[in-house]
Amino acid sequence: MGQCVGQCVCLWVNVWVSVCVYGSMCGSVCVSMGQCVGQCVCLWVNVWVSVCVYGSMCGSVCVSMGQCVGQCVCLWVNVWVSVCVYGSMCGSVCVSMGQCVGQCVCLWVNVWVSVCVYGSMCGSVCVSMGQCVGQCVCLWVNVWVSVCVYGSMCGSVCVSMGQCVGQCVCLWVNVWVSVCVYGSMCGSVCVSMGQCVGQCVC
Repeated sequence: MGQCVGQCVCLWVNVWVSVCVYGSMCGSVCVSMGQCVGQCVCLWVNVWVSVCVYGSMCGSVCVSMGQCVGQCVCLWVNVWVSVCVYGSMCGSVCVSMGQCVGQCVCLWVNVWVSVCVYGSMCGSVCVSMGQCVGQCVCLWVNVWVSVCVYGSMCGSVCVSMGQCVGQCVCLWVNVWVSVCVYGSMCGSVCVSMGQCVGQCVC
């Protein structure tokens, strides 16, 4: 469905996320500004997210099929993901090809991921100070990512100060993605209906 052009955004110092669209297989991607660890997570059929560890600085990164305003990567036509590091509060970020309603997902204390969708309807779903309250963001028309409480469907979610507590992101029924940061080692963190299948950020 596309090719990887090394789109990378800085989650925090020395840790970058590269989002690329593939055909039907997963593999190592990002090759710019550093070495790619090649951890891949399937968001949905034929779309993968590769997490890579880079050099030492964060910066703006442009993507194909559009222009970048800040740290943004294009997941698909008119669908952008902006990853930004905030001080202690959440705010809207993407401003290219549309408006960002400020959908934010707390990865851990003071680190937020804002996902903006263009050309479709998305609601505002922010949380504050690392507290998980069932926030949802729209990645695609009618495709939502829900982080945290699902009532009886989701487990523990938030993490704080590098300690992993089982961050779960439900892309849709039966598909979960968990991204956690560990002290000095990487471990299995992605879950699918509660089962760990690997994929982590070291």
